Amino acid sequence: MQATGLTSEDDRIIDLIRPMAPLYRESSIAAALDVLRQTNADLVPIVDGSMLIGVLWASDARTALLENVSMSAPLAPFIDASPPMMSSGATREEARAVLSASGRPVVVIRDPDGRYLGVLRTLDLYSTPGQAARPAMVGGMATPLGVYLTNGSLTGGVKGLALILTGMAMSAMLLVGVIVTALVYRSLPLGTPGWVVSAVINLLPVALFFLQVRLSPIAATHGAEHMVVHAIERGEALRPEIVRRMPRVHPRCGTNLAIGALVFTGLVQGLWWSLNEAGALVALIMTMAVWRPLGNFAQKYVTTREPREKDVESAIAAANELLSKYRSSERRIPGLGGRLAASGLPLILIGSMIVMAIAPYIIGLIGLGEDTLKLL
Repeated sequence: MQATGLTSEDDRIIDLIRPMAPLYRESSIAAALDVLRQTNADLVPIVDGSMLIGVLWASDARTALLENVSMSAPLAPFIDASPPMMSSGATREEARAVLSASGRPVVVIRDPDGRYLGVLRTLDLYSTPGQAARPAMVGGMATPLGVYLTNGSLTGGVKGLALILTGMAMSAMLLVGVIVTALVYRSLPLGTPGWVVSAVINLLPVALFFLQVRLSPIAATHGAEHMVVHAIERGEALRPEIVRRMPRVHPRCGTNLAIGALVFTGLVQGLWWSLNEAGALVALIMTMAVWRPLGNFAQKYVTTREPREKDVESAIAAANELLSKYRSSERRIPGLGGRLAASGLPLILIGSMIVMAIAPYIIGLIGLGEDTLKLL
């Protein structure tokens, strides 16, 4: 092997993969020509789901065009099912050998399970690996013990106990809101207007829950989590001064979905609303119009706040762990089971169930009736 001054870890091609959007077996010749014209690429990868099934070479697409093949014709007859392919765990030397033997300027990369990852061109072998190898999207979660991050298959940051504690903390905050609401409801004098009673029962638990979130340390951790996710997805260096410049509002935050659900529920259950098909449709349209702006507002002023130094450090540590795993992993595309496990939702649900299991005993000790549980 020719000396390159690279370490054995740097010799792998995993960090050199060039992402390229694929097409599908059912795609048309016109779609392929559009991609080739816009990217000036040598090929278009073809997938079935996430599995690589072949490529359409630019030369074959040009031939189809010159032979006056219908632009609406499917790609299937023109697919090369045996293009130069490599596993993501290959080395540069192996890539050189495959490219040399094939006579092609590009090789398609897939993971050990056959899922398409991207392409590698000859000149990419002389690129410097490292910072560019990042997942396109990252999810995260703020926990009482720090930041948790995942790309859907790999994880970084705090572990299982922190996720269980998150579920317990969220459910405990909801339980406190329900108990306070029940106490306020009991103290309402006779003759209280119905709309006041309805507002207490339906709005006070939600308001108290969000107030607790805002005042808790989790809000600062949540802000740091959003900032570091932005830094990863924007290709920024993970330094504290850079991460702190990132926005606290993220478009994929679960707060947006929660606000959307609350708005829709409030519309269809409002005293002035008739719950029928037309009413539900109007409620859905109204919700779609406002859920994201309201969710962004809630993120900025309720569910996140400016992070503390230790929150930023936790977020950066979680990000570095995730990126380190990502750069060394050959399996970067998660399956359904892996995605569910990596999301942390099963462990959060366990934590929530623990609190819900003891809630009746807590409510009983306070002297509230079983009707209080209906507010949960």
